[in-house]
Amino acid sequence: MPATTKGNSHARSVIRAARRTGKPETGCVVLSAGASSRMGSHKALLPMPDGRSFLSHIIFQYRCAGVHRIAVVLHPDIPLESIPVGPGITVVVNHSAAAGRLGSLRLGLAALPGVEHCFINNIDNPYADPATIERLHVARDRAASITPCHQGRGGHPVLLGRAAIDLIAERTETDLPLRDLLALLPTHRVEVQDARILANINTPEDHTHWFGAITGDEYA
Repeated sequence: MPATTKGNSHARSVIRAARRTGKPETGCVVLSAGASSRMGSHKALLPMPDGRSFLSHIIFQYRCAGVHRIAVVLHPDIPLESIPVGPGITVVVNHSAAAGRLGSLRLGLAALPGVEHCFINNIDNPYADPATIERLHVARDRAASITPCHQGRGGHPVLLGRAAIDLIAERTETDLPLRDLLALLPTHRVEVQDARILANINTPEDHTHWFGAITGDEYA
C-alpha cells in the first residue's frame, strides 16, 4: 500500500500552518492537455476514492497547502463545465497538440504572471500531498528546480524557481523532455516517505494498481 501521512501529527501541523500563511508568490500549473488515449477517458475527470475528480482533488490539495494561484491547461475535448472554478483558478485550453508538454507548460506559466516559484503537477499523478508540497516549498531557494524523491527515485510534483520559469519561456523547442531542459540548471532533490509521488496513472490497469489497495479513509 502506498505510504500516506495519515497519523503524522507533524505533517498535519505543517499543513495547518500553510493554510494560515499562504504562498502568494507561488503558483501551480496542472497539465491536463493530453488526449488520454491509453486511459480511454480524460484523466482530469477520473474519480478519486473520496469522490472528487482527479482535477478537483489536485486543486483542493494545493489550496490546503496554501497555493491559491493555479493554472489548469486542458485538452480542448474536456468540457469546461466539468472544471472546478473559483478565485485564483485560471483555465487555459491548449488547441495546439503539436506544441507538446512544454507548450502546455508555457501556456500555464504565462497565465500566472509574477510568480517566483511554480509547481508542475501532471494530471496522471493526482495525489499532491500538502505535506510534500510544503517540504518542496521550504527548499525552494536551494536550486532552480526542486524534485521529490522516494528511495532514490524522482517523482512529482516538481517546483520551479524563477530561473527555470524564465528558461522554459525562452526556449522554443516542442520535443525536448522537460527533465533535459531542467538539467541545464541546478537541481535539488528532497527525500520523502510518500511513495505516491512515483504514481503515473495512464491506463485502466494503472488506475487499478494505485487505487485498488487504498481506501477513501486515507484522504480524510
